[in-house]
Amino acid sequence: MNNWIDTIKKFQAALLDQPFLGSIFIVDFAILLLHRPPVLFSLLMVGGLVAMSMYFGQKLAIFNLMPKTGVKPAPVATAAKAVAEPAAAPKVAATAAVSTPAPSATETKPKAKAKPKAKPKA
Repeated sequence: MNNWIDTIKKFQAALLDQPFLGSIFIVDFAILLLHRPPVLFSLLMVGGLVAMSMYFGQKLAIFNLMPKTGVKPAPVATAAKAVAEPAAAPKVAATAAVSTPAPSATETKPKAKAKPKAKPKA
């Protein structure tokens, strides 16, 4: 969103759509801002405020990081795909990221030879 007024209107609409959560959010914020509650109570209130902020942030999705051009981002190689293709050569994605296959269970390092024991002096 380019306009802050639209963002504020969207936030106000979300608070009005859910009056119970909106009133708890506003009262919690006002108590923490204007009063000095006991430490443990204030920690609980801050935790509740953070949880409600994350909920409203997820619900509103104010900051859209991906542009709406219809172009989907290039897929990223996952560990499951790398294990499924251990013998394949590394592939280069559109973002120039190189995926390397994970070592499989059959590929193990050779064991180092044990050192010979010292002979006792006779």
